[in-house]
Amino acid sequence: MTDPTGDDNGPGSYKYPSNGAFSKGSFDLTKFGVFEDGDTVRFVTTVAGFINNPWGGNGMSTQRLNIYLRDQDARSNATPTALMPGTNTFADGAWTKAIVVDGRSYDGGYNSGIYDPTSKPSDAKPVTLNVLNGTTIVTSVPASDLGDIDLKKAGYEVSMYSSSESGEGVGNVRPVYQGECPDDTPTKDCPVAMDFRFVGGLGDQTSDTPFDSVTTDTNAIDAFTGKDSQAELLSLQHDKAVLPFLNLDPVQQGGDDHNSTDNGNNSGSPSGTNGSKNDTHDNTTNAPSQGSQTKGSARADATTTGARTLANTGATSLVVMAFAMLLVGLGAAGIRMRMNHRRQS
Repeated sequence: MTDPTGDDNGPGSYKYPSNGAFSKGSFDLTKFGVFEDGDTVRFVTTVAGFINNPWGGNGMSTQRLNIYLRDQDARSNATPTALMPGTNTFADGAWTKAIVVDGRSYDGGYNSGIYDPTSKPSDAKPVTLNVLNGTTIVTSVPASDLGDIDLKKAGYEVSMYSSSESGEGVGNVRPVYQGECPDDTPTKDCPVAMDFRFVGGLGDQTSDTPFDSVTTDTNAIDAFTGKDSQAELLSLQHDKAVLPFLNLDPVQQGGDDHNSTDNGNNSGSPSGTNGSKNDTHDNTTNAPSQGSQTKGSARADATTTGARTLANTGATSLVVMAFAMLLVGLGAAGIRMRMNHRRQS
């Protein structure tokens, strides 16, 4: 799946904390893919900016990524269902598994892990977190811990939050407040150091749970929303911010209610790509962006088509990539043979 850059502002009004620990774009979701690697499933999420790790977490310490999976059997349930505690956000239907990704560890808190809808913090099954190149968050989980979910047909909701210490946010999610402190100067409307908190929401900070005087505004900084408007879904005018589940491959699987077979250019995908927001197979084959046609582009298109066909059979991403590289090599060899023939002629 892909998501436009520059929408890391929740409903449109959220602003980054002024402290340099929060680098711009590091909460801006751009790509999401799911890879089967033997007995391990890897959820790969990319952001637009560089992820700082100011507080010595495992790869990151300001972001808190949430990944929700809905089994295909739950598609008929469109009743808004609360996401993890502290998110102030709902999903358009029941979720089966939640994967929390946070580089910091909290005593008795909601640490990184796999959660069921009724799970307590102590019930979470562990996950492995790696941050690559400062922009790619790789979350690895044992496939057995995901139960019988068909990853190709499942619905996905992926959203980004700000990580909080225990005692400043429910579920270790830092709230978004309405106040803004110039130069970190406390005022009546901004009682504490807001340079470490996102602003542009509705509530004020409180000393006790839920630590926010208004909890109808979402704490999501960014989310994958498919062809729906993020600003509309997360609008502060709503009593509930409800996000859709998206499919990875709407063409092959028939899509979900909010993300059916729309592969047009209205997706807001960056860099002039083909606009398909949910084709994991395109991501795994490293398909070239569509631009002016060159002599090599036809060969690249053929390579991508062949690799995608193999991917549709259920092959892993490593097999798909190996197949693509083989086709590229054969194509290059064919060009060399033709050039030699011309020289001999």
